[in-house]
Amino acid sequence: MQNSIRDANQTPQLDKAARILVVDDEPNILEYLRNIFQQPLYKTTVAPNGIVAQELAAQEGFDLAFVDFYFADVSGVVGMNGIEISRKLHELQPNLKIVLMSGFLNEERTAMVQEAGACAFLMKPFFIEAAQTLADRLLNNKK
Repeated sequence: MQNSIRDANQTPQLDKAARILVVDDEPNILEYLRNIFQQPLYKTTVAPNGIVAQELAAQEGFDLAFVDFYFADVSGVVGMNGIEISRKLHELQPNLKIVLMSGFLNEERTAMVQEAGACAFLMKPFFIEAAQTLADRLLNNKK
């Protein structure tokens, strides 16, 4: 999962800091993506679940979201999965580009991405360059 974090000189130039939302129940993934997407090129906000993600998206606009597909059943409370979270985020921000992530290989990955309204799928574990390249591609093709 580790490689070098790209220097600002190597990143395609964006007009302003890209606003990224990361939604995952694994604290190490939240921190990993926050470290990859640092200022001044990115402003990264993290959410440990769909409820927090919705609250953040209702208050702040985002350009891109990385959303985990599977969320653990915490304390007997069943939370939203990545498809449900993606739908809720799109309701709040229709132009938000979403990358669905999972550590589980799923043969129905394409259908999951389409159902979630996501732009792409990122398989965990992933290299820094894979996340950066995907984000750069999606952010530089903003409509």
